[in-house]
Amino acid sequence: MSKLLHLSASPRDEASESLRIARVFTEAYQDSHPGDEVEHWDLWDGSLPDFAVGAKAKMTVFGGNEPRGAEADAWAKARRTFERFDSADRLLFSVPMWNASVPYVLKQFVDVVSQPGWIFTVDPVTGYGPPGSRDVARGSPSSTRARSGGRGSARSSAPTISRRSSATGCAGPA
Repeated sequence: MSKLLHLSASPRDEASESLRIARVFTEAYQDSHPGDEVEHWDLWDGSLPDFAVGAKAKMTVFGGNEPRGAEADAWAKARRTFERFDSADRLLFSVPMWNASVPYVLKQFVDVVSQPGWIFTVDPVTGYGPPGSRDVARGSPSSTRARSGGRGSARSSAPTISRRSSATGCAGPA
């Protein structure tokens, strides 16, 4: 049994075109993969940790040290967020166009889960490195955007998913 994690970056609920596309996709996915689990994660639901102190913890880890106190608490919250993300075998991102970019909550998500030892390795001497055997690029976004000059019309790309190569953790400190 595999797990598909649908990450929604749309704050518009039922009015969201990207969520409508993702809903059609996940229903078809469940029909064709009846034994698989599908989890929906609304990135606007308040579950993402505030990462102001976590950013300090990240720099502590970059320096080769262990976060302590409030930094350790923030690091643990970020780790739980990463583990929820990492628990999926397949990813589906529904991402609306947002000021010609992506919603800030998606950037916050990426900032929280992209930590040394989780998504990539870092060594004070050799610098950044790959996460070992882990294939992090295992999904791609479904996005919608308004056409320039078009009133109320939207152009959408179909959501896609891909299987990742490994469900194991990365090299480096956890």
